[in-house]
Amino acid sequence: MTVRPLHALAAAVLLALLAGCSADAVPTPTPTPTLTPDAPDVAGDPDDGDPRCAAGYGDRHRTLESDHAIRPTGWPQTPPFAVLCILEPVSFYEEIGYYATDPGTRFDDVLWYYEHAFTTGVHGYAPVPGADKVLTGVFNGSSYYLEQHGFDRYRIHWAWDGEYDYEEE
Repeated sequence: MTVRPLHALAAAVLLALLAGCSADAVPTPTPTPTLTPDAPDVAGDPDDGDPRCAAGYGDRHRTLESDHAIRPTGWPQTPPFAVLCILEPVSFYEEIGYYATDPGTRFDDVLWYYEHAFTTGVHGYAPVPGADKVLTGVFNGSSYYLEQHGFDRYRIHWAWDGEYDYEEE
């Protein structure tokens, strides 16, 4: 029996293709990661914490910006020097975001950031009893006011149609 070179080449190509297919079909074992009790959580998980939240609110936990229910669409991004630590739903119409800033951040810098971050809406400063001033306004159908909340902290109240619950804290 004589083997023709063309047939031999075709057979070799066919064997190579079959070998490649069979290699994909055989599962290779993958190591299963084991976590030690002190291993950090997955990056991006809000439970991985932030030292600013620990300093400002006594808990490293941070809250994802996507958890907002009342904050209007198009709201400016949180400044790079701050992090959302707590999101408090007050009612169906109102929520409060508690933010911590880098150590030593002046509240005037926070106000300046937000004042210049708005592209639409009506905004201004208002005096408030117990605070120097707040930035307040209406943005995309929601009222808001931003106030200092201690050292290296601030909070933002959002409400649909100005439905704030003004109970004393």
